[in-house]
Amino acid sequence: MDHLRKAKKSLHTEREYVEFWKLLHDLVLVVLADFDVDTDAMRRMNTGDALDAALADSASQQIHMELVRYYLYDWGFVCSQFYDTSCRPSSQELLLALAWLFAFSKFFERLQACILEKCLGNTESQLPPYPN
Repeated sequence: MDHLRKAKKSLHTEREYVEFWKLLHDLVLVVLADFDVDTDAMRRMNTGDALDAALADSASQQIHMELVRYYLYDWGFVCSQFYDTSCRPSSQELLLALAWLFAFSKFFERLQACILEKCLGNTESQLPPYPN
């Protein structure tokens, strides 16, 4: 959440900027896989040494950025500054891309059951009995 707040006000560090691109990249991969991903494997790839190594590799960062730009353009994201390779997009443009990707992929609708499970702490939502 702190990354989103900082992106809104352009108060991010260089590492946070790269992490935001990685977030977009990972989300694009989830959408391409039609949300059929191994969440444990993704969690392992995005913690500790694995994350540090991924963020330190500038060649893979460029590939991630191009992949994100390609698919967002292909899916209809309209923001000319996002695609301008002569200057890097601002963190607000990355935040806009993230919000657009959430809406485009119907992220929250598709993960509604998982979100409820996390919030309620059980596998089924409990509704109170209603009288007839």
